Amino acid sequence: MDANRLWVIKASLLILGISFIFFVIARPAFNFPMLYDETIRVLQIIFPVFVGYLGIGAAYLTQPTDTARATADQPFQKHQEAVARLLLRGPIYLIAFCTLALVAAFWLSNVPSARPGAGMSIDNFCWFLSLLMGLLAASSGLVVTRLFGGIAKDKERPGAGRRDVGRP
Repeated sequence: MDANRLWVIKASLLILGISFIFFVIARPAFNFPMLYDETIRVLQIIFPVFVGYLGIGAAYLTQPTDTARATADQPFQKHQEAVARLLLRGPIYLIAFCTLALVAAFWLSNVPSARPGAGMSIDNFCWFLSLLMGLLAASSGLVVTRLFGGIAKDKERPGAGRRDVGRP
């Protein structure tokens, strides 16, 4: 089962990375016949599916195990460690490569020798960048919260540990 979980995460990261880098770089590098506004539409179809898979993987790591609540002082179980490592590191590596590709595409499409009207606008650049930040938030946010103790412990919640008087 864990091999399947890892496969889904790796495949999602790979598909997201390849599709993002291709659609961002293809126009200035290969004269691909798709404007950036059209590229955005394509990525709006691809990204939600695979970012959703990564978010589900993060939720799997932060769900309570048996009767214990997932907290920062409770380490990941042995079978969760590989998934946690991949969900923490994979998106950061992916975003680093995609951001480099995005900056290169912006530069290549806006150099003086570029085709007129083919350049990436700052609005497109910012949209692509926000897409990458959304990927990071969806894939790693819950796991990072768990690591740094953002999930309240039972003893810290108001009323936790209080017993009703008169009840056995």
